[in-house]
Amino acid sequence: MIFSVAVMESEFSGCFPDDAEKSLRDLHADRERLVQRARVSPLVLAGFGAAGGVGVASAATTNPGGNYEPPMLGMAALVAVVILGYLVRRVIGVRFRSWGVAAITAAVGVVIVCMALYSVSLGLVASGHHWPVALTSAAAFVVAMAGAAASYRGAIRNLHSA
Repeated sequence: MIFSVAVMESEFSGCFPDDAEKSLRDLHADRERLVQRARVSPLVLAGFGAAGGVGVASAATTNPGGNYEPPMLGMAALVAVVILGYLVRRVIGVRFRSWGVAAITAAVGVVIVCMALYSVSLGLVASGHHWPVALTSAAAFVVAMAGAAASYRGAIRNLHSA
């Protein structure tokens, strides 16, 4: 028992406060470089916007009412979002353990707005007005693209402050 205590004390005898402080500074500098390097291409953000727009546009191909079946195009848009999220992680090399409140709020906001636009689009199609769905789809594109950018910025801020 006395021997093990002596061994543990000797393992830490080479650690000086200055070394620990330097290591922490180096880790902070590495995190700063990572945050500066972590940029997502505008094309990827446009991909998220396109997925939102296509998801809303898929309402134009449905038959709202008693025979309603969810469109496969909407499911494809959801799959595209998952794939784009994976590609963002692979390209920038950052896996967000925690998104943070701002990023989650932006992502949830995009989902809520796109769902509302999809519902409006279904109402338009049910009333026989197919062409205005192009406007709701364009709005979904803009909202999804801006929301993806806001969510990403929030996740980066959360990574930076961690």
